[in-house]
Amino acid sequence: MALVHCRECGEMIADSAPTCPKCGARQNVGYDILPEIEIDKDPNAGLNIVSFLWPLIGLILYIAYNDKSPRRAKSCGKWAIVGTIVGVAIVTLVVILTGVFIASI
Repeated sequence: MALVHCRECGEMIADSAPTCPKCGARQNVGYDILPEIEIDKDPNAGLNIVSFLWPLIGLILYIAYNDKSPRRAKSCGKWAIVGTIVGVAIVTLVVILTGVFIASI
């Protein structure tokens, strides 16, 4: 029994498995198995940057890619969370520094 990549999520599965145990995608057992080179479901740097700068868009991308490409969805979601945390930290810092500046006048 050989291992092949799932057509949807890229998980290594048995070549005779009718569906992927991780994502449930049908595998067309016995014919039309995609070679490893054609599977491109890795995270996209451009989408990660957009998710970081605009976390709401990152959330939308997470929801959109969750079924089709779980790895890409997870990456967009992670960068949306990081972008939100950084944004809150910057706003907090600006508020604190503004208060210190006004108090010193």
